[in-house]
Amino acid sequence: MKALLRELNPADLKFIIEKEFNLDFHKFLEQRRLNSFYQKRLREIIRERQKNKPLEYILRKSCFFGLDLYIDERVFIPRPETELLIEAFLEFTEKKKELSVLDIGAGSANIPICIALSRPSFRVFSVDISNLALEVAKKNVSLYKLKNLFLVNSDLVSCFKENSFDIIISNPPYVESFYFQRNSALSFEPKISLDGGEDGLVFVRRILNEANPCLKKEGLLFLEIGYNQKDRVLAYAEGKNYRLLSIIKDYAGIERVVIFKSVKG
Repeated sequence: MKALLRELNPADLKFIIEKEFNLDFHKFLEQRRLNSFYQKRLREIIRERQKNKPLEYILRKSCFFGLDLYIDERVFIPRPETELLIEAFLEFTEKKKELSVLDIGAGSANIPICIALSRPSFRVFSVDISNLALEVAKKNVSLYKLKNLFLVNSDLVSCFKENSFDIIISNPPYVESFYFQRNSALSFEPKISLDGGEDGLVFVRRILNEANPCLKKEGLLFLEIGYNQKDRVLAYAEGKNYRLLSIIKDYAGIERVVIFKSVKG
């Protein structure tokens, strides 16, 4: 048993004990025992992890902002830094009621589910170009029985009219294409959800170009961006009827979230 446990890092072990086995992790640490069924499953998990396969795909589970989500290879795995995007959104909308919100890039629906649960009076739409991703998103939306969240198959904002939303929020693909050759773990995740082109900003630029017409007057745009992209994003936004409201750093001090206000006439 001890040899088995040494094959896993503490964070992975805690996730398995709590989310896969539904056991109390502190009690497990005291006893360091698992029945034969759990030991067999643990060996299976370790074999998959040794192939560098992400734990979330092995277990078909992920945890984001305190929510349990179904995850498989049709969608990318939600990252902890994206929780900052949710926190910023909730702070800016704390006293608001009945706003219309669009999330671009549904994936597992982690972002729109958090918004719809936290702001039940908001009407939340979430789009994804991938029907495979939307299948996973629908599974998670049904899990939380949300009536104020609507999933749409769309290429960014192409199916919406002008002045439709008070807020647009997105964690778009922003990983530079070359990075996939250096990081084998990313090979398990759908490239369409992560690859932002040669400089990582293909979709960020598209959103900055296309989002503003869909925003209402003084509407807000929340964007998650990658390492070392802030200056280029701000430069590109100049002259496009946006005013920068805030930049938020992640836990590593990287400028991760930018918030714009629409200042169109």
